[in-house]
Amino acid sequence: LLRDRGWKGMQLSVLDYAESAFGAGARVMPRSWITSKIIGERAYIDVEHKEAQKKSFTSAILGLTPGERLVMGLEGLLVGEQSRWFAEGERDVCILPVAMGQILGIGPEEVGEATVWIMGRAYKVIGLIDGEAVDALRDLDNESPIPVDTVAEAKKMEEMAGLDPRLMDTATIETFTHLLANNVALLPYQKVVDLGGTLRSIAITGFKDRETLVAQVEEFVSRVAVPLFVGEGDKVRVYTSMGAASISGMGNLFVPLLIASLIVLNTMMGAVYERSGEIGVYSSVGLAPSHIASLFIAEAMVFAIVGAVLGYLVGQSTTLFLARYDLMGGMFLNYSSLSAIFSTMVVMVVVVLSTIYPARKAASMSVPDVTRRWEFPEPDGDDWRFDFPFTLGKGDALGSCAYLHRVFASYGEGSVGDFMTEEVDFHLEKGGDDPIYLLDLMVWLAPYDLGVSQRVFLRTLPTEDMPGIYRIEMHLQRISGDVASWQRLNTSFLNVLRKRFLVWRTISQEVREEYVAEGEVLARGAEVVI
Repeated sequence: LLRDRGWKGMQLSVLDYAESAFGAGARVMPRSWITSKIIGERAYIDVEHKEAQKKSFTSAILGLTPGERLVMGLEGLLVGEQSRWFAEGERDVCILPVAMGQILGIGPEEVGEATVWIMGRAYKVIGLIDGEAVDALRDLDNESPIPVDTVAEAKKMEEMAGLDPRLMDTATIETFTHLLANNVALLPYQKVVDLGGTLRSIAITGFKDRETLVAQVEEFVSRVAVPLFVGEGDKVRVYTSMGAASISGMGNLFVPLLIASLIVLNTMMGAVYERSGEIGVYSSVGLAPSHIASLFIAEAMVFAIVGAVLGYLVGQSTTLFLARYDLMGGMFLNYSSLSAIFSTMVVMVVVVLSTIYPARKAASMSVPDVTRRWEFPEPDGDDWRFDFPFTLGKGDALGSCAYLHRVFASYGEGSVGDFMTEEVDFHLEKGGDDPIYLLDLMVWLAPYDLGVSQRVFLRTLPTEDMPGIYRIEMHLQRISGDVASWQRLNTSFLNVLRKRFLVWRTISQEVREEYVAEGEVLARGAEVVI
C-alpha cells in the first residue's frame, strides 16, 4: 500500500513509477477520490434518481479499478444477486451503499436498470454494497479504504500540508478518521480522475516472487518520498526513504563500560568507608538506613550529571579545536544527534548502577545487625512499654517536651490527621539535677470507625550509662478497640512522632530557648498563653 503520510493527493507520475517497479510481477491498482478542495469543508455532491424523483447526496466519490475486488474482498460485500463489480473499460456506472439506495428508492431488484445523476452525468447503478461491512475493513495501514473526513481531520491535515518537505520523511505516521461508507459513492477509477479526482493511494498485490520483494521495495522508496506499507502473513512493515543512522559496535563497548563501572564502584566504596563516622552521626540523629543510602545515590546522580555535561562540553571544545586547524580529515561530528543523547544516558546509568552496592553497604553500616526497620516488642496485655529510638541532650529535654506538648495540642478535636488527641498534660515527675518529665495524653487513632483509643505516657528521663543524655520511654495503655488494630495503627502514630523529633533537630537555637521557657512554665503547672 502506497500513500502520502497526510493523505494528500499524489502525482500521477507516482503511479507510473509503481507500475514500472512492480507491474511485471504484480497487479498495481490505483485509488482516487473526489472530496472538498478546501481542507475543513465537506463536499456535498448531489445524487438524483429522476425516475423516482428522489435525491440524496454523497460526501465523497471513491474511484476503484476492476482489480480492486481482489484486494480487500469488496466484491463479497455486494448485496443482491444482480449486483456486480466494475468490469474492464466501464466508465458510466456506479455502485451505491444500500442505505443511499434506500433513500433513492433503489433496491436489489432495480440494480442494473436504475440510473442516477451525479455531477451532471447519468450513471447506471450496477451494484449495492453493505456500507457497515465496508467500514469494518482495514487496509495495511490499519485504516478504512473510504476517503478521509476532511472536516474532522482539518487541523491534522493542515499541519501535515505545512510540514517542511525535508522533514516529511521523519514525521510520525498519523491515524486519520474516515467518512462512513454509507455517505460515499463508488465509481470507476479513471472516471473519477476525469472528473477532477486525485490519486490518493495505490494497492499492489499478487506478487509472484516474494524473495525479491524486499529488494524491489527498497529500490522503489529510494526514488519516491512516500511511505510503503508491506504486509506478509500477519505482519506489516513500513518502508520510507528517510535518512537512518544505525548503532554498531556495541559489543566493543562492554569492556570499557565494565572498567568504568569498577572505577566508580571502587571510588564510591572508598567514600563509604571514609565516611563511616558520618554514617554513625546520620544514624544517631534519626535517619533511616534507606535515607542514608539515598544520600549516596543522590551524590552519584550529581557526579553522573556533572560528568556527562562536562564530557559533552569537552567533546565540543575538542571538535572546535580540530576543525579550526583542519585536523578532522573531512569527518563531521554531529553533537545534536540521538547518538550523543544515547551515549550520555549510558554513562549516567552506569554511574548510578555502580553506586547501588556502596549505598547498600552504607545502609548496613548504619544498622549493625540484620534488622532494617524498628520492631516493637510484644505488649503485655493492654500495656505496651518500650524505649523510643531517639535520644536527646539534657539541654533539649525540657524544650522538646514543650514542643511536643504544643504539637499534640494541635491534634485536638476537629483536626484531620492520623490521630486525634485530648487532655494533653505535662508534668515535672522528678526534680533535682536530673529531672524527669512526663507528657500524658488521650489519643484516638485513625480510622476512627475502628474505635481504637489509648492513653499515652511519654517519659523523658536520663540514661544510666551516658551522663547528659536523655532517653524517651513510651507507655501505651489501650482503652478501647481490638488488640490487633491497636498494634497495627500505632505504627503510623509512632512514625508521626518520630518525624516530629526529627523536626526538632532542625529548629533554631532561639526558638529552642523559647520552648525551654515555655516548658518551665508548664512544669510549674501554669497555663501557657500562645
